[in-house]
Amino acid sequence: MGRAPKMRWAAMVLVVVGVASVARGRPEVVAATEPAVPDAVPATMPANGRAGRIAMGSLVAVAGSRLIVASDPRGPAAAPFIAVETDGNTSLWIDGADSPIAELKLGMHIDATWLPPTRRRPARVQISATNASLAGTVVRVEDNKLILKTRDGEVTFTMDDQTRIRYPFMTFAGKPMPQPDGDVSDLRPGVEVKVVPPTGTAKKIYLVHQPTTTKPSKD
Repeated sequence: MGRAPKMRWAAMVLVVVGVASVARGRPEVVAATEPAVPDAVPATMPANGRAGRIAMGSLVAVAGSRLIVASDPRGPAAAPFIAVETDGNTSLWIDGADSPIAELKLGMHIDATWLPPTRRRPARVQISATNASLAGTVVRVEDNKLILKTRDGEVTFTMDDQTRIRYPFMTFAGKPMPQPDGDVSDLRPGVEVKVVPPTGTAKKIYLVHQPTTTKPSKD
């Protein structure tokens, strides 16, 4: 019987402390939620010790130093999800530009290649990433409008002073080489392009393939 007042007093103290914590904006229990990371199989390095692709697909999660890639059927799809381990030697190119890992965004297309050691550099993973884009064939350009033929029909993009037209980058010794910018005159009918982002105002237009011209036959 003598403990009842003490227990009631202790309960009142706990209630007061709890109210004070909430009033100060500091609840006693904070539930931290993080995006779910799918189970992924570690990327398999080439068995012959030569350079080779180890993952290709869409970036769906980042777990510490691991990039979780949803496998593209065209790549080395050993599992639905592949984990690519990165470190200080990992090189990243986003849309052909040398970039820090921090600039990767979920949804980007990832193409990861393992490169063997050389005299100057240790073995490393090189990652080529591209933003979401829409591929199509140039139909025509009208003022600041680019009209493309896509598999879903014609799509119109707006171009402004910030739109950049880029030639496809080439690689030398496993390293992409910067290419000069193009201009609107390169957007001729029949040219295959990729536009970033896939709708609205074009930020970047990549010249993927230009139609070959044939000389008229001499009859």
